[in-house]
Amino acid sequence: MSLKNSGFNDELNCYIKIIDCFLKYHYDNLQKEMCKNRSIIKLMRSLKYRKNKEVIKNSLLFVLSLFDDEDNPPDFYSNIGNDFRNATDKEHKEIISELKKEFL
Repeated sequence: MSLKNSGFNDELNCYIKIIDCFLKYHYDNLQKEMCKNRSIIKLMRSLKYRKNKEVIKNSLLFVLSLFDDEDNPPDFYSNIGNDFRNATDKEHKEIISELKKEFL
């Protein structure tokens, strides 16, 4: 099977390298941290050469989600706000009403 889109291949190769590094050092915390940091540095350096910045952004999020512990989510937004399941009935109705206005 041949994939013609080289941009897709580049992105796929990037993810494969990250996964390989993660799997290789999964049980060695020091090496895992070094691999994570090297991956981040390489991705940041590639920003000046890549036209598609979304690939770098997604790859960085992928690195952080793989290498960081569950206690440290890679996305700031996963740490803010209130849990919808803990909201009162009145708050549920208000939130759903706002979402309907936003999306309809």
